[in-house]
Amino acid sequence: MHGELGRFVACWQRGPKSEYAHAKRIHDAFDTIDTPLGPGPAVGSHFVVPEVVDAIRGDGPLVMCAVFGVLIVTALVMFRSVGHAAIVLATVGSALGWLAAVFVWMGWTLNLFNLVALPLLVGMGQDDSLHIIHRYREEGLGRLAHTMRETGGAVVLTTVTTVIGFSSMLFVDHIGLRSLGWTAVVGMTFCLVASLTLVPACLRLGEWLRVRRGE
Repeated sequence: MHGELGRFVACWQRGPKSEYAHAKRIHDAFDTIDTPLGPGPAVGSHFVVPEVVDAIRGDGPLVMCAVFGVLIVTALVMFRSVGHAAIVLATVGSALGWLAAVFVWMGWTLNLFNLVALPLLVGMGQDDSLHIIHRYREEGLGRLAHTMRETGGAVVLTTVTTVIGFSSMLFVDHIGLRSLGWTAVVGMTFCLVASLTLVPACLRLGEWLRVRRGE
């Protein structure tokens, strides 16, 4: 004030500052204030929301590409089979595609909290399909039903226990944590469904093709 540096000015803005669009407008307008003596920085707890969301939007696609890259490389190194790696990729991709459809249908939006669940869902879907395929390769042809009874049951148990843990977030008052809970619960359920349906279907199709070719 009065042209002197080292003074502080407190400002109060109206509106829901936890909402990204509103916080973004305030951030862009007051992040740096020009004065005759130079720019004056502004600080505010609600500036964190647009900065974090913008960072996620900028780096999020790169992170997800890296996650899928690790998924593909892991499957290829583990199985040394393009076909089995493709099954893992299709399983995870299908689960995330179903989740995206639910987001559109329910009118949900990605936010700072539920974005955290996406890499977790990729890992869950990958683990489920990797375990089933690995057990199937150990058992051999004609043992798919046994594989699904044994390893499939373990996959169901681990997914259910994890879903129960995240279900506690469905009843909290914080909107962000609740959205994280719903994203995790629905996404993990889809990962389980994809692993128990698409994986054995693809493996059975592979058996049929090998028999047809006389291998």
